[in-house]
Amino acid sequence: MQINEDLKKFLQGVNGQGLGTRDKNLTPSYNRILAAKASGNNTIKFTIAKQTAAQAIKNLRENKMVSLVQANILNFECYQFKGSYISHHDSTSEEKADVENYFNKMNEALIKIGVQDGLVYNFPHDPTITIEFEVEQIFEQTPKIGTGNLIKA
Repeated sequence: MQINEDLKKFLQGVNGQGLGTRDKNLTPSYNRILAAKASGNNTIKFTIAKQTAAQAIKNLRENKMVSLVQANILNFECYQFKGSYISHHDSTSEEKADVENYFNKMNEALIKIGVQDGLVYNFPHDPTITIEFEVEQIFEQTPKIGTGNLIKA
């Protein structure tokens, strides 16, 4: 599924981000995503804390299905990206810089809505693992008419 330019920009915004995976028995699991960006026209790379990654990696090896959800914290524009796991690795220095950039942008946005300065940095974010997946479906999740609809390429 082609990721359009608007969604590529959205992926790097001030978004609450979550990873959904499930094991071979289809038991779901959640991880907080620390940074995400399109790595190609139909692939996304995202980073999670290594400290919390064990179950997600196990799930991805058993059941390659990935669900990434992002919701902008300022207006709740929201999308779900579903697809298949490709690979994972310890994050590179560039990917770690993406995480720091995300945390800095998120901190600024959270201050604007009344959250204490620096609170976002309390979440474990070093070391990290970067995961790549192929996007097969994108769903509109913003609360409005059309929520839940598949976005066409």
